[in-house]
Amino acid sequence: MAHMAWIRVPAPTPVVTASSASWQRARRPPLCSASPLSKRAIDEPVPTLGPVAAAVNRVLQLKPLLQRAQSSATEMMRTRGSSIGADWAEHKAYVERLAPEQHLERLVQSDTLRRLPQYYNVSFHAYQAGNRCWSAAMDADVATLTVHSTLFDEENPSLLGDEQMRFNFCSTICMYLEDEVDDARCVVDVGASTGLSTRHLLRTFSNADIVALDLSEHMLAVASALLEHDGLTERVSFVHAAAEDMPRVVQRRDVDAVVMSLVAHELPRGALGQILEAAFELMEEDALLAILEIDPDAPAAGRLLSNPFFRGLFRSTEPYLDDYLTLDLPRAISEAGFTFVAKHGVSPRHAAFIAYKPRASDHT
Repeated sequence: MAHMAWIRVPAPTPVVTASSASWQRARRPPLCSASPLSKRAIDEPVPTLGPVAAAVNRVLQLKPLLQRAQSSATEMMRTRGSSIGADWAEHKAYVERLAPEQHLERLVQSDTLRRLPQYYNVSFHAYQAGNRCWSAAMDADVATLTVHSTLFDEENPSLLGDEQMRFNFCSTICMYLEDEVDDARCVVDVGASTGLSTRHLLRTFSNADIVALDLSEHMLAVASALLEHDGLTERVSFVHAAAEDMPRVVQRRDVDAVVMSLVAHELPRGALGQILEAAFELMEEDALLAILEIDPDAPAAGRLLSNPFFRGLFRSTEPYLDDYLTLDLPRAISEAGFTFVAKHGVSPRHAAFIAYKPRASDHT
């Protein structure tokens, strides 16, 4: 099996339906695809959950049942992957041959390990060591493509689902930036993981340097190994750090965009708020913030999350899922200082949340 990231979608059709408008014109009140602001805020407690979610959480508080749910989720993923040509063992062997441990030695930052946030020392995605282990890092690409294989056709899974979604996300970014996308100097990929998002940003921002930032030294090492093997590291710098520390660790003062793909739902609310504030501090005025995330308001996502079996499996691998699903993300973005512009669907279950850092003169 070829490396997962080599898969390409021929001339995909974007889901984005908003008419193209220049970024200058977009710097007006929201384009109306954003949800109305609710009373929920980033620093407010998670509201009372509905009966399905509450029942699922009670069950998952029992460790044997949590471990069983995690095991079932993993087995279901591997079975689905095998049925569509995603061989997890073969992909792991491929990554191992690239010797990512050599990249880890070069990238790991002892200061980051000393400052590791407590929220990160938990089980993620059924890996007891969370994201900071080789198993999670070596499985990440193939797991992501397997998870997203049913995004556009639940009856006919395809390894191209993830590629289509990310293409739509980057198309949304281009819709707002238009010609300015080629003038971007530096783009920060927050939570770059093993580099799937980084690859798309390299294509989208053809002249920009990409800062791939991640808190997992293992994920970052695999990203470095894969991208180096494919000859894609010339414009990429890898930073092992917490996203909350962006202003301190990103040694650039020309950041024209901060992009965060599928990270917010893996964060407690307080951490997400700190990361948004850090991005705001780091970015240039007029710079773009683009977040790819689950859209709880999307009918397809709602159907899945209302299914007790699916929600149980999903919640067992995502410790902060409820924090995200009950959060008003547009308001959280605005509270960090950004001007929120719009939300656009990029898959039946995901949306692009678009905002920008206003000029200081906008407040005078």
